[in-house]
Amino acid sequence: MSLSGDIGATQQSRLAGWLGSSAGKFSADVIFAALSQALGRGSLILASIIISNFMATQSFAVFTYFNLTISAIAAFSTLGLGTAAARIFAEGAAGAHEQTQARMRTVLLLATVAAVAGALAVLVLPAAWIGDLVHAHRSLLACGIALVTFNTVALGALSGRGAFGTLALAATLGSVVLLGGVATAALHDSTSFVLLAVIISMAAQAAVYLIALNRLLPGREEGFPGSAEVRSVLQIAGPMFLTSLVVAGIFWVLGRIVLQQENGIAEFARYAVGLQWFALTLLIPSIVTRVFFPRIVRAASSENCEGRPLVLANAGANLLIAAGIGAVILLAGDVLLLLYGNAEITQSSAFHWFVLAAIVASPVNGLGNAIIARDPGPRHWLSLKVVWALLAAAATLHLTAEITAASAAFALFAAYCCLVPASLLVLRLQKLI
Repeated sequence: MSLSGDIGATQQSRLAGWLGSSAGKFSADVIFAALSQALGRGSLILASIIISNFMATQSFAVFTYFNLTISAIAAFSTLGLGTAAARIFAEGAAGAHEQTQARMRTVLLLATVAAVAGALAVLVLPAAWIGDLVHAHRSLLACGIALVTFNTVALGALSGRGAFGTLALAATLGSVVLLGGVATAALHDSTSFVLLAVIISMAAQAAVYLIALNRLLPGREEGFPGSAEVRSVLQIAGPMFLTSLVVAGIFWVLGRIVLQQENGIAEFARYAVGLQWFALTLLIPSIVTRVFFPRIVRAASSENCEGRPLVLANAGANLLIAAGIGAVILLAGDVLLLLYGNAEITQSSAFHWFVLAAIVASPVNGLGNAIIARDPGPRHWLSLKVVWALLAAAATLHLTAEITAASAAFALFAAYCCLVPASLLVLRLQKLI
């Protein structure tokens, strides 16, 4: 056998080792991760359908606003700890030393503190900030924020340990509780019971997570973590929190730019439709990335850092999957746009550019996860995302004579075309590829 053949066989062997003991294990993880996502999103959609068909419009509005408010506030209260937990627990699976074990306990303690702080913040916020729709249910809202904050971090921890079967079990239990509770609420026409069903479903998932984490955590340690452990966790969580704000912020900024133009309402509607299909194109790649992440962290944690085949496999798989999904969506674009039933809010050019932007963006999460797999990667990834956001905003304002949903989509496409090679360069400097 030639030397190149030996190297290729060695890389394939390493890749198989990092993916798992068998292809079946990796496939099962992808299926469980997809199942947990589908159950989580699907149960909310089914609950919405039940409420809209069998309860008053007011109940539907309260249910929707309640969940949106929880998601928005919990995004801040989580403080990037979900990603930190995923990385730290993945490192723990790679034969962690005592420092990593201490960080595992620390990130969960910080999650608990953040959950309590988020709940207390809601209880003291002015009523005008909460909104009339859910002001009467403030206590349930506080419970929901605390549960979502903790569950987000616990989900990250269990993902990092590769416990995707547990995530699917928690999602199944939560879905059954939610749909059963909403159906019961519809029979009694009780908005309060609808919201209580949401809280109980979150608590059911939290219970599953707690049982699983209790089994995964190493030997217990008395007392609070030291400043070194807290600082170590926040060095990961802080940049990831700021990164999430940058990503959410640029999509909001682009929407505002489009909305302020002539015919802005129609263009913003097209922008919103395009973002829906942008997210749909990236749905399966995001699931695959979640399964790859703990394996990439373990590879980055090894002495020889032999993660190159794994990083490239993640990025390549995401690109192929997104290209396949995107091709189908583009071919069926005219039919899909007819589903909205309103030509005023659909436009083929914007639709096409959003799908193309998603295809180009598909390797990004995998490359980003590889960058943040070890220090100072989180700070590097934050810097890259800031530059990406500035490029997207500048391109929207200056690349086309008229700012429309299509020009915003093209700007995203151009910005991602710059982010992918920049990410590869950083990974090269980190010796991860």
